Amino acid sequence: SQLGNLVNSQPSGDARNRAFFFLAQSYEGLQEYQQAADAYKNYLDQVPNTPLKSDILVMQGDDLTSAGNNSAALAAYQAALPLAQPEYQDTDAIKVAKAMYAFKFISKFTRS
Repeated sequence: SQLGNLVNSQPSGDARNRAFFFLAQSYEGLQEYQQAADAYKNYLDQVPNTPLKSDILVMQGDDLTSAGNNSAALAAYQAALPLAQPEYQDTDAIKVAKAMYAFKFISKFTRS
């Protein structure tokens, strides 16, 4: 997208990093879930030690689920789980379980 290209063309730094986060939020609003997940990945690539990492991985997993990419969603949820605050671990564990179930269910019908 033009907005994605604009963000990618900016010099690295805090403003560019925040732009990836807000770009992901914008894609979510447009229901462009794979692009949102990609923007969250770009943000995490630039700011790997952000204190929001668990939250962003969960949002990325949600977007990947909405995009139908259950295996990638599962990986995002699994990465988020050990980083989650204790009060959110049960919620994140439920998302992991749902993603695992969906992935196993879908892969039964798509194997050659």
